[in-house]
Amino acid sequence: MDPFWLPDAVNLTGRVVKKSEHPKFAGGYADVWEGDFEGKAVAIKAPRIVDVTPAKLGKRQRRELGSWTGTEHPNILPFLGYCTDLSPYICLISPWMSNGTAIEYVKRHPEVDLIKLLIGIGKGVNYLHFIKIVHGDLRGGNVLITDNGEPQLSDFGLSRHTQEMSASTQPHGTARWKAPELHDPERFDLTVEKAHVLPVDVWSFGMTALELITKADPYIYLSNDGAVMIAIAQGQIPLKPTIQGDTLDIIWPICLQCWVFWPHARPSIADILRTLQKLAVDDRQVKSQLEIDNGYITLHNLVSSARLTTSVWETQVDELRQIVVTLSVIGLFCVWDVGKRGEWPNGVFNPWLAGTLTWFCIRSRFSSPNISEKLYDILWGVIWRGSRYYQAWILLRLFNHLIATIWRGDN
Repeated sequence: MDPFWLPDAVNLTGRVVKKSEHPKFAGGYADVWEGDFEGKAVAIKAPRIVDVTPAKLGKRQRRELGSWTGTEHPNILPFLGYCTDLSPYICLISPWMSNGTAIEYVKRHPEVDLIKLLIGIGKGVNYLHFIKIVHGDLRGGNVLITDNGEPQLSDFGLSRHTQEMSASTQPHGTARWKAPELHDPERFDLTVEKAHVLPVDVWSFGMTALELITKADPYIYLSNDGAVMIAIAQGQIPLKPTIQGDTLDIIWPICLQCWVFWPHARPSIADILRTLQKLAVDDRQVKSQLEIDNGYITLHNLVSSARLTTSVWETQVDELRQIVVTLSVIGLFCVWDVGKRGEWPNGVFNPWLAGTLTWFCIRSRFSSPNISEKLYDILWGVIWRGSRYYQAWILLRLFNHLIATIWRGDN
């Protein structure tokens, strides 16, 4: 692969040596070896060809290099250069981080100051957003820890510059950390390109915070990614874990702020960072305000969840509306027919009942977003089956009326 397109990159070919034949780490898209560059330990990232063509690999590396090479920040992993002699494909070189990833680090060092760690991660994300770059795959496994305990963001393989959103037509990312609009852009009236913007990193930041506090993946109580995707589609955020310590109670309201379902209703990462920095000085007033925000954000998420489910049941409501109108018209005809004999006007009463139940369903979903899904399904089943039975009853009445009319005519 010709490296002529590498912007501002340093060619380290022939100057980097692998320390072993086997990689230290194996990721979904690349393997990482420990190497030596002029006496300094470096990481050698070599792409792995799994269900991807060389053309797609080249596009991915262009994207990663285009985002990574222009960055310079204490909380961004430095890019040292590239080499072409250690793999059939271009290898990317960065400093070796002996402390490993953030999630590995907090597991080995439970005493670490998580607020300080999250501030460092937030600074890195804030810097990327300032230069209009979306990381796109923020999680504990993509944050490395320096010898001084400082976090540095890595793995820009899914990053995008906000002015170059046409680089991809498929949603990417890791399901448990990925924002709802990346799971299903159409649900938010977005294309994949328009969904992959700055707010997705805010959602993932909240998931990363939860991951580092609990030392476990988000939605840990769900067994697989498919179940996670269903939960997110239903508007569910992670349950608050039951762990000892004050850190969770302090950070949880911030997580809730990150997990607002509507992308543009989320705070910016700069807002989140400012709150974390205030918390670092142990400001009681800030903590009290966060508790207030906790209740507000929880309510906001409930309302957002209710709105998200609209597309699932609005078709049912439309069908019910059509049924009620149809039954009302037929019912009025029955009233005209039976009214002469003084019978109870069931033709009006039953459509009115169906309409009332329909209204109740709609009202319940909007005024009580957390109404039981099981209760709603029961109500829907009653209305649907009842309306169908009533239609059959109306048709039977009309048939009997027709027969009676013909019979009277013959006599």
